Amino acid sequence: MSLNLLQNAFRSSCRISNASKGIRFASYQPLADAKAYPFSKQVIIPQTPPSSIPPKDAPLNTLGRLNHQLKYSSESSKFYPLFSRRGPVKSRIPPSSVITVTYFNNPEKTHTATFAGVLIGVRRRNNDITIRLRNVIMKLGVEQIFSLGSGLVKDIQVLKRGKMHRSKIYWVRDQPKALQKMASGIQSRNK
Repeated sequence: MSLNLLQNAFRSSCRISNASKGIRFASYQPLADAKAYPFSKQVIIPQTPPSSIPPKDAPLNTLGRLNHQLKYSSESSKFYPLFSRRGPVKSRIPPSSVITVTYFNNPEKTHTATFAGVLIGVRRRNNDITIRLRNVIMKLGVEQIFSLGSGLVKDIQVLKRGKMHRSKIYWVRDQPKALQKMASGIQSRNK
């Protein structure tokens, strides 16, 4: 019995689909630039628009392409080359550099503040790059983390380029004299 029910359901679905095909062909209007199939007058081959070819540096998989588009469409994309792993060495900011970050205090972007310090860490996660700055204020070590993908970073200025070839220099937490030595050129410039 169940076999007969399945066969009847299949036949009824075939009738419906054939009827809908007939209606579609009856109401279908061919495009002006569509080509006719040479062996049948009912079949029409529509012209397909040219496909958009992704740029050479864009990844081919879906998630990689989405990350690539998000990376270059955000307003903070001007900071990505400064901290990218791949790119010209002259434009990258290495750790142990002394930089000043101007950032917005609130999401409405009405008030700004600045923080100057030694770059001790760069963390890269797909589109979001976070940098960690350290400064000693009144004999107290202060660290601040800035997310470049948040859109709250307004400007980054390099005051002194570093010469370290490591991604993180957390060891300066234990050696405050080394941190002072890295930032020594800045203090003499300000005086």
